[in-house]
Amino acid sequence: MITAPPENSTIFIREAISKDAPLLTALRRGSISKWGYSNELIQTLMGEIIIPEELLYTNEHIFVLVKADLPLGFYRFVYHQSKHVSELVDFYVDLPHMNKGFGKRLWQDAVKRSLALGASWLDIVSDPHAERFYLDWGAVRVGNKLSPADPNITLLTLRYKL
Repeated sequence: MITAPPENSTIFIREAISKDAPLLTALRRGSISKWGYSNELIQTLMGEIIIPEELLYTNEHIFVLVKADLPLGFYRFVYHQSKHVSELVDFYVDLPHMNKGFGKRLWQDAVKRSLALGASWLDIVSDPHAERFYLDWGAVRVGNKLSPADPNITLLTLRYKL
């Protein structure tokens, strides 16, 4: 969980930088804790987020919703140019800032940036607890996938037409 930013601060989305990694890792862990997973499982499943300087030259993109330079949420996607598909691999809102429209802002930004790169689809691998969020935006479940970190957890695969 992140310390509360000042109320009068501007909220905007920017590209992540390497110094954001520890805060984004903590934000992701805090967000997942809402779903009732044990701390041990969260530690096992959710390694450290690494944002190398070289990220600027890859097909991976991480964007952060910030207020007073504190992250309220973030998303990460990988653009597969040959398939015209963006794959959403991380999407989190800080626990105290959930249900305040920040997920909507992040979602709309991810869609806009994927379209700008030429994607026709946004593929999503989701924890079952987050499925409703994506379905509400019009994504469709297309299958299931075992978690690579824990075969006892089934993840959902969804697809959104851009």
